[in-house]
Amino acid sequence: MVDNSDSSLFDPTEDGGLSIGYPQFSPPGVASFLPPSLPEPLLSLPTMPAGHQTQSALPASQQHMQQHSASINLPPVLPSAVSGAGSREESAPTQVHTLALRLQHLESLCQDLQREKNVMEDQFGLQRRKFMNLMVEKDEELSQMKRSVEQLSSELQRCQQQLRDREEELRGTITKARESAMREAFDADRIIYEEEIATLRKTIDGEGRGERESLLSPVSNQRRSPSPGDPLLEGDLAKAVEESQMLKAVVVPLEKQEIDQLQLQLNEARQRLQHAEEVKRLESPPLIDMDTTLSDITSPGDNKLQRQLELERSARHDLEMHTKALEYQKAILQEEVGSLQTQLEKVSGKLSSQEESYQQLKQAWDMANQHFIVAQDKLHQKMYFMEQKQQLLQQQKNLSGSPNTNLFPLEDRSVAHSIRQPIKDLSARSHSCSDIRESGGSSQLHTAALESELKRVRERLEQRNATCESYEAQLQRVQEQMLEELDEKDQELVRLREECSKARAGVSRERKAKEELRRNMEQACEQFKAQVEGFQSGLHAEQSKLKSLREQYTQSKHEAQRDLARFSDERVSLFSQISSAQEEYDCLKVVQAEEKERYLEGLRAVSQERTMAEDNVAALQVRLTEVEREKQSSNLNVQLEAARRQIAALELVKAELEQEHKMKEQAVAARSDVEEKSRSFIAEQHQRLEVEAAARHGAEQQVRELQRQVASLRSQLNTSQENQKDFVELSQALQMKLAKIEEEQKLNTASNPS
Repeated sequence: MVDNSDSSLFDPTEDGGLSIGYPQFSPPGVASFLPPSLPEPLLSLPTMPAGHQTQSALPASQQHMQQHSASINLPPVLPSAVSGAGSREESAPTQVHTLALRLQHLESLCQDLQREKNVMEDQFGLQRRKFMNLMVEKDEELSQMKRSVEQLSSELQRCQQQLRDREEELRGTITKARESAMREAFDADRIIYEEEIATLRKTIDGEGRGERESLLSPVSNQRRSPSPGDPLLEGDLAKAVEESQMLKAVVVPLEKQEIDQLQLQLNEARQRLQHAEEVKRLESPPLIDMDTTLSDITSPGDNKLQRQLELERSARHDLEMHTKALEYQKAILQEEVGSLQTQLEKVSGKLSSQEESYQQLKQAWDMANQHFIVAQDKLHQKMYFMEQKQQLLQQQKNLSGSPNTNLFPLEDRSVAHSIRQPIKDLSARSHSCSDIRESGGSSQLHTAALESELKRVRERLEQRNATCESYEAQLQRVQEQMLEELDEKDQELVRLREECSKARAGVSRERKAKEELRRNMEQACEQFKAQVEGFQSGLHAEQSKLKSLREQYTQSKHEAQRDLARFSDERVSLFSQISSAQEEYDCLKVVQAEEKERYLEGLRAVSQERTMAEDNVAALQVRLTEVEREKQSSNLNVQLEAARRQIAALELVKAELEQEHKMKEQAVAARSDVEEKSRSFIAEQHQRLEVEAAARHGAEQQVRELQRQVASLRSQLNTSQENQKDFVELSQALQMKLAKIEEEQKLNTASNPS
């Protein structure tokens, strides 16, 4: 059936004319492909007389032929010819009748041709409408494809950004875990070093005090007596020297050994600190090098994944705070190490100063001992001289009453000679006395002189005895004080020895505890290393899986890019077809304008020919019939060929559009299948996430039990256990994510064959 909209192409006007035009058609979805000049207004033609309505509906090619035939220069009907035709007035009615019949036949033929033309134009309008509908559908499908491609690209970018964020978070957590492990080892070493330093401080203080007391004890234990033959001072001094040498032989190697151990421990601590700083400076290698993300298979509103991410962020924040606290402790330890070094320098300086003071004290003691011995020898000599002098005076008194005076000088000489030997300073006086006796002076004068001299000597002896008594009293007081001090120092020494024994017992206990702690730490480190190796092996396996998944993803990505390229090529071809159709439409528009002008000119020529034909009907009838036949045959053939060509072209276009429509329907069906599979996969992943959450909860309970056991063993390892707990949680999160990635790989493998 023919629509009413197409029947309005050729409608009679009010004044008997015809109006030719194309229907206005502006589809809503072709605005982006077709230029705005496609829809054209109706083209109105001028009116014609009623007798020529059949010719006005002729096609443009037929009108052109009529115009061409009308342009032939025919001889006009002259009056002479009219007058010459009067002889044939009888046959004129018959000719007019035949001409009228022929005109009616021509009009009927023109009407038939007009109907055929209307039918062809209706068919062309239907085909054009179908083509435009197909264009609109294809435009809508193309716009939908564009929107889907844009949505997929935006989702891909978002997923890539989320993957980058997750990779950064994983790298940060891994680096923080490594730093926390290193800090734990550093804390353990620091605790050990602090304990050793405290024990060394105690031992150094105790040994310094003991050495000082041992150095001072020989000096304080010296007991001196005024007798010349008492060997206590020399024996005590020898004992003190031997004890000091023994103490030096024992203490100095110990001090050197302890100092060497401290230096080695300090060097090891510095090397560990440098290694930790170098490891901190180095960037951790990328564990995941792929452009996919776990959020591709999870919905945006996944609360469990968000909670897991929040837990990871909080753990990361705790690790950062712990690292800051460890850095602060490191600075404090460095300050303590510096203070210990300064204290060691001070202690070494004090030891050297004590050694110098000991040497000085030893020299002073030797000098004092020598002076004391010399003074005692002089005193003994003086006492012996006084005794000899008293004996001499007694002998002189005895000899003064005896008659044997001749013996006196000899005895006097012998006594004087005996006195000169021990005392050299009184040789002159004894010599003067012997000279007096030899000269033969009176004995009374001699006795008076001797008595006066004896008085002076007695006074001097009394003074010397008083000084000796005072010196002995002072010496006794000093000895009593020294004895008291020695008793006190002995008590202190006993107490210090007891404290040293206690300290050594404590040091031995601490060393045993330290060895046990070291063994426990070594066992824990071995277990931790085994766990880390297991995690690393798992990570290597997962990385290999991730690499294979990445390769599959790249393949699917290349396939998607190829599909997009094919769609873009199809789009370009469609644009080229639309542009060619637009060019054809423009050409048809130009041809339509030319045909319109020609049609108007033909109408004018036909009106002129009609006026001339009414005058010359009889002369032009035969020629008109022949020309009409030729025109009809040629025009019909040309129109049929053009219509057949247009129909063939439209059928080709229709077949191509149907093929494209089928391909797009197949693509839409495949996309719907993929969406259904992705929904089912997401549901399975949610179920697996719940199972993994339950498993993680059980694992967390086990970890808490282990932490309680370890906390019962030793409270100082709480921080390391908390960090280990964080590491276990991170490993569980990684396992969950790797399981998700495996499921995504399975989904990709399942979606690739589809």
